[in-house]
Amino acid sequence: MTSSRNADITCVKDDICSAYPSIPMKLVGFKICRIDKGKKIIELSPQPELVADVKNAAEKRKLILMPRRDIPLQQVIVVR
Repeated sequence: MTSSRNADITCVKDDICSAYPSIPMKLVGFKICRIDKGKKIIELSPQPELVADVKNAAEKRKLILMPRRDIPLQQVIVVR
C-alpha cells in the first residue's frame, strides 16, 4: 500500500482495488467515509486528493469505504 502522506489518492484507490481481486471495485466505485462521534457514517466532503487529507479528515476515527453501487457477490467479505 502507498504510505507517503503526499501520495495522490488515486494511487491509494488503485491499491485498495487491487487488494480485493474478487470484487470489481473500479466498476462499483467507492467513497471514503468516516464515523463521527454519534456513530454515524459521514462522507468526506470534498473527497480527499492526498493521503494527508484523508488523515486530517479522519481525526483519529475509523475510515469506511462505501461502495457507490451494490457489490455483485453472494457473500460480503469483511477484512479487519
